Amino acid sequence: MYKQLFSQLSGTHTIITVNQRLVTYLTQVYEHEQQTHLQTVWPSTNILAFNTWCTVLYQQTLNPNTVESNHAPPSLLLNEQQALHLWQQIIQNTHHDQALLNVAATAQLAQQAWQLCYQWQLLAYLDSDPNSAINQSEDCQTFLNWSHTYRETCAQHAWIDQASLPDYLMAQLEQRKLTLPEAITFVGFDEINPQIVQLIQHIEANGCKVDVFEQTSPAAKTRRVSFANSEDEITAMAHWAKQTWPQNQADTIACVVPNLHQIRPQVEAIFNKVFYPRANLPGHSSAQHLFNLSGGKALANYPLVHCALLLIKLSISYLSYSELGYLLRSPYLARGAIEFTQRAQLDRELRYLGASEYTLKNLLEILNKIKNNNSLKDTLQQIYEIKLKQNIHYQEQQSFVYWCDYFQQLLIVAGWPGDRSLNSSEHQQIARFLTLCEEGGRIDQVQSAMVAQYALHHLRHLAQSTLFQEETTQEPPIQVLGILETAGLRFEHLWIMGLDEQHWPPAPNANPFIPLTSQRRLGMPHASAERECQFSELSLQRLRQSANQVMLSYAQQDGDQAQLASPLIAQFPEIDISQVIDLPTQSLASQLFTNSNTQLEWFDDEQAPAVTKNEHISGGSAIFKQQAACAFRAFAEFRLHAESLPEPELGLAALDRGILVHDLLELVWRELSDQQTLLTKSGDELHSLLEQSAQQAINNLAKRVNKRLPKRFIQLEKQRLINLVTDWLDKEKSRQSFTVTSIESWHESEFAGIEFHMKIDRLDTLADGSNIIIDYKTGKPSPNAWFGDRPDDPQLPLYCVTHEQAINGIAFAQVRADDMRYKGITCVADQLPGTQTVDTLNNGYAAQTWPEQKQLWRTSLMTLSHKFQAGDAQVAPKIPGITCQYCELHSLCRVDDE
Repeated sequence: MYKQLFSQLSGTHTIITVNQRLVTYLTQVYEHEQQTHLQTVWPSTNILAFNTWCTVLYQQTLNPNTVESNHAPPSLLLNEQQALHLWQQIIQNTHHDQALLNVAATAQLAQQAWQLCYQWQLLAYLDSDPNSAINQSEDCQTFLNWSHTYRETCAQHAWIDQASLPDYLMAQLEQRKLTLPEAITFVGFDEINPQIVQLIQHIEANGCKVDVFEQTSPAAKTRRVSFANSEDEITAMAHWAKQTWPQNQADTIACVVPNLHQIRPQVEAIFNKVFYPRANLPGHSSAQHLFNLSGGKALANYPLVHCALLLIKLSISYLSYSELGYLLRSPYLARGAIEFTQRAQLDRELRYLGASEYTLKNLLEILNKIKNNNSLKDTLQQIYEIKLKQNIHYQEQQSFVYWCDYFQQLLIVAGWPGDRSLNSSEHQQIARFLTLCEEGGRIDQVQSAMVAQYALHHLRHLAQSTLFQEETTQEPPIQVLGILETAGLRFEHLWIMGLDEQHWPPAPNANPFIPLTSQRRLGMPHASAERECQFSELSLQRLRQSANQVMLSYAQQDGDQAQLASPLIAQFPEIDISQVIDLPTQSLASQLFTNSNTQLEWFDDEQAPAVTKNEHISGGSAIFKQQAACAFRAFAEFRLHAESLPEPELGLAALDRGILVHDLLELVWRELSDQQTLLTKSGDELHSLLEQSAQQAINNLAKRVNKRLPKRFIQLEKQRLINLVTDWLDKEKSRQSFTVTSIESWHESEFAGIEFHMKIDRLDTLADGSNIIIDYKTGKPSPNAWFGDRPDDPQLPLYCVTHEQAINGIAFAQVRADDMRYKGITCVADQLPGTQTVDTLNNGYAAQTWPEQKQLWRTSLMTLSHKFQAGDAQVAPKIPGITCQYCELHSLCRVDDE
């Protein structure tokens, strides 16, 4: 396709491409052409991407021999990051008293609008009166104000950016100050915007011949195929590429994904599964790179770089518990791989403390109290001492280079990137990250100083916006690309996916900072459905001319929504995928079992060893509860000690709030003792008691959960507790006379061979001598959970039948602002408001009398105890689906595999 182009090349001919990928491709094609003609030496080519070429021309203006004293060139050509930073500063300064949700995203949109205004010759719009009719929205008017500030700032400092660079070059060409080649050819441009058209006119006026290379190859044979969903579509495309490549390994194969940037992780996972199905098995690897996904992932998303950024963040601010857990388990710190187990255990211990965030100082204080055999504490202590020795103040204004030097010192002390041997990709990631720190120093040219937190923010933004892709010795034969990245490329085999009616053509996405009427009038990118349709047709036609064989595909379903083929591909014949490739009908696991020569034996292992006399088991009433819910869960939790890791929450978790209510009621009733004392207290006396008790409960909780509770939060929580318990005590005043015999008291007991400790929230003794066990609840409990052979909540029935005193009733005290009441059963009617006697329940499980009910409880609890001790470990949830909903042992019992 490019033979004619290369035949015209000479030392004074320059090729300008739409992107850097095409530069690499054309260079390789040119070299291959020379080798095909048995050339050992050939003239070099001058192939440049458009932005690079503009920068090269700009460099000519810096030549002191050609610069006139009264026409000095700009002092600085801003790169994309410098310009974006300037937009961010302008937006922040303009809206310093307002909270924008995302300044960085807003700045990117503004920078894009600025580029579009230059590319589509809307400078008159930028120079217009902000109050003129052309500004159709508040967003447009706001952007005009920003753009004027941006332009004034650039003019004041003699700066120029990439958007305005072509205009600057045109001015230089008008004065004949640039040296041009004899001929220039533009390659790979699906469309040329007005700014480039005008630049070409200036180039031609300087005597340089300009051509636009157009693809003239005939359209390839094209077929389409459909799939049930996008996962099946991607899987089939991967199998097609894998099966096509061995037929002629010299062929180039392209898989084009229009929305690759959105679904890249899914595409990568499926291609890895198809191409390297055994890579995760012992003794196997994916050393051969057969495919390449364009663009790469953000550098910040690679574990090695993410670890470095987290370590820097910990040194200057704080980490959330999940971030700290990631850091603790990282192999990229000193002795991280060697001490992985100890640090994972430390992560577990910190989770149980319940703190949602940690500063470096706070973490060191905790580590000094925890006995954990690992060297992390010493490493963090050295990091902390660097700040003290160098007298570093994080709120001081310093250059970005200064902060980067400090950050790198921290990383060295921390032993980053770890002690283990690194692979090639990890070495490349380190090199790119360190280079990024140097490149980021250019921000010092547009901002003199910053605090440490902002320096880290800038470094993280650079790492997030920098795409990293591992360099390999050979270009993989299979390329997975986005639509724009295919410009100018040539393939033997091509598959384009995602061509359904919902996504192709894509929906318009106009820039909000430029009047929509102007965008549509000029036919600007993404401005209208007609514009998207035109561009999609042009792209599809170009792609069909760039390959010998073309496959088009779409998914018939997107979630719950049915889809048809895009109208742009409706004219092509549809075939069945089986006519092209053979899709495997078995998973890798099935293939391994099928091809195994070993006879597999299957059996159900539902019987664990019986509990022995020397086996210590703790768990209390929870053993009975979990045995009733599912025998396997009881076995796993109380004999295997399997448990999920807790996840601390910001503020107070529901459990913490429940503890506060329990503690406050305990403190109050220890002071009051009985209903009579409650009734004699004046309103002021009771409020004073509640205020003191609430403060004490909050202080106790703050020490226990190791959380920093803001002052305002404490005030709100304290008032909530006082209001809640005040309303509850009003309920208590309307009861029959009672005395609180015990509160939050521990009792040791034994039932059916299981020893346990029980903590009873409260035991009330009524005037007639009856004893009622009360359990505080801040949720909405139901007494129905006490009944049946497998009761959902057997705690109170167990306490009832094992207490040393005769119990005449059990009840929940539902302490909720929206619904305060007692729920329970008593042996005599009206002993407690809101409760019932057992003979009035009619739930199908209750007995007719209180003594009979206690005997039913003994029988059911004894059965549960005997099954547990006998080793019953069946995966048998009481109500499948519902019982399993709040269980976190699914990966252990594999109930979903049944």
